[in-house]
Amino acid sequence: RQRNNKKKKKTPVPPKVDTAAAVVETEPAEEEQEKSLWQEVSSHWSFPLYGLTLAIAIPYGLYLLWHVALLQHGIPGLRPPVPLDAPRQVLVVGTMSSGTSQVTHELAQQFHLEMGHETSESEWNFVRDGTVSWFHGIRYWPREKLLVQGAATLCQQLLPNMGFHPRMFRDTSGCSIRESWSSCWRRECIEVLDQEWGCARPDPSSGLLSTRQSCISPFQTTLHQVRHPLRTVESMVVKFCQGGGKDAEEHDGEYQNGGRLHKSFVLVGQALLGNPAFGNLTCLEGVTQFLTTYTQHMMEAHLPRYPVEITTPCQIVELAGFLAPDTVVYQPHYERLSQLCHGENNNNNAAPHHSPMTSTQYKVNQGDLTLTWDLLTRLDQTTIRTQGGTPVVPALKRLSKQLGYDVKDIANNNNNNN
Repeated sequence: RQRNNKKKKKTPVPPKVDTAAAVVETEPAEEEQEKSLWQEVSSHWSFPLYGLTLAIAIPYGLYLLWHVALLQHGIPGLRPPVPLDAPRQVLVVGTMSSGTSQVTHELAQQFHLEMGHETSESEWNFVRDGTVSWFHGIRYWPREKLLVQGAATLCQQLLPNMGFHPRMFRDTSGCSIRESWSSCWRRECIEVLDQEWGCARPDPSSGLLSTRQSCISPFQTTLHQVRHPLRTVESMVVKFCQGGGKDAEEHDGEYQNGGRLHKSFVLVGQALLGNPAFGNLTCLEGVTQFLTTYTQHMMEAHLPRYPVEITTPCQIVELAGFLAPDTVVYQPHYERLSQLCHGENNNNNAAPHHSPMTSTQYKVNQGDLTLTWDLLTRLDQTTIRTQGGTPVVPALKRLSKQLGYDVKDIANNNNNNN
């Protein structure tokens, strides 16, 4: 009985083992190997700088690769690259505020043309069909007595919002694009101006084009775009004069005397007009002097000219030579654009490409300023009385007549107020 009362010894039970934990403890290397690429990469997104760098660098790298492949090396079956020294179809030159932004937009949107606004650099930009620009008109600018002083003025610093940077002509300098301006860009600026300034201007003695050197980029056709001088002056005043948007009818004296020219515009005026005292001019005097001088140089080149207010996109591409088989540079454009502009099914005069353009791009003067000949005459009288300045009405009326505008027509049509 004593033996029966003895407690039986229990067989010891081995402790439970967490098999999952055991796998982790015994096989860490295998777990690391099983991580996907996404897990590896996403683990780094907790570091903001690293993630931000990847988010920017990868798309930008693909962007550069696409441009290099398409614009510099070419892709079989697609349009071939156009080197800097290869001809494009058209260069359209026109003074600032003549509607160049709108024309660039219309030619690109209506006809899917590769048109650049202010830039002709074709190795990084889709400008293989041409350029619309005010500054490219410098190829028709006289070099005499202006180049050295002008280049020194234009290249001493970055001129924001003036439509000029040497990279708009070529990108072969090796200057860093991370710096908007530097000693490298100043040197490149001088070299670009030395090659472009007057490179297409007719020789005064022979009437032939200058053979001194060629321009950086050639064009099959160059057109001169003009706009009514009153409308152009309105836009330039609003853009380039401090206080230029004031209602001139209510501020006759204050408007003319208080609206000072912006610094960037002063430097451009000093450089291109060779006038060190350009900054001392009143607002209206400055923009009038710039407009008349620029237009005269373009007229001296005897370029085909069109008024932007009444010219349709189809008329522009026809003037540019797209619609003639012997003048079109890129042959596939000939048949396509001819069908758009002259095809039986595309002669609807109400279609956008058959209608005068309406401004939608870079419209600065939103009805802020309206000029008439009567108002300008009163402003001239105020300037002469208070400052002894130069009247602008005679010069603007003379220019209007030269361009074919009726000086009695003062209707304020701001359709192309760019």
